[in-house]
Amino acid sequence: MPDSKRTDDGGAYGFLQKVLPAAAPALVIASVLLFIAILFPVLEYASRAAPPAQPTVVYVDAAIGPGLPQAAAHIVLPSDSLFEFNSAKLTEDSAKLLQPAISEMRKAGDADSILVIGHSDSIGGQSSYNDKLSLERAQAIQSYVESAGFAHDKIEAIGVGDRAPAKASVQCDGLSLDKKIACEAPNRRVEIWLRLAHAPDHA
Repeated sequence: MPDSKRTDDGGAYGFLQKVLPAAAPALVIASVLLFIAILFPVLEYASRAAPPAQPTVVYVDAAIGPGLPQAAAHIVLPSDSLFEFNSAKLTEDSAKLLQPAISEMRKAGDADSILVIGHSDSIGGQSSYNDKLSLERAQAIQSYVESAGFAHDKIEAIGVGDRAPAKASVQCDGLSLDKKIACEAPNRRVEIWLRLAHAPDHA
């Protein structure tokens, strides 16, 4: 299985270098993801309201350079709906979220490469454990994506622990443990990035 330290041109960082502007690869993973969220124009493709359990799919326009795809598809999956507590084992109900995600990936178009990024919350404060759990969860989704027919050599999984939160953990400080777990739910997630062979038609 791929690990989070791979840095060759075809690996996770090579993927991000191709999807993001030239300046972004110099940043740490958390800054890269924040850069994506803040600076890239994000277009929601699904106009109708989706149930909370459905995957979020957006397309990101990127100035990548001549001869390279001009967009990436992005799917966000909440870990609490996918995995058993404190585990990388998929729940029996996880297919209800993963099958629609696979359908959206197929509709997105041909993918040159797929990057799966696992995230954890900051509860417990053990970075090494959070890194390990987030990687194992990303690898579990990688295996599921491969089982759905996506090529193994196009998919990579990395774990970034709690270093790229969707919600600042400081917002959850001072809460009881139960409330803090609920407060940090947005941080427990898995992202799937597809670098597309052809840019989608936004019209």
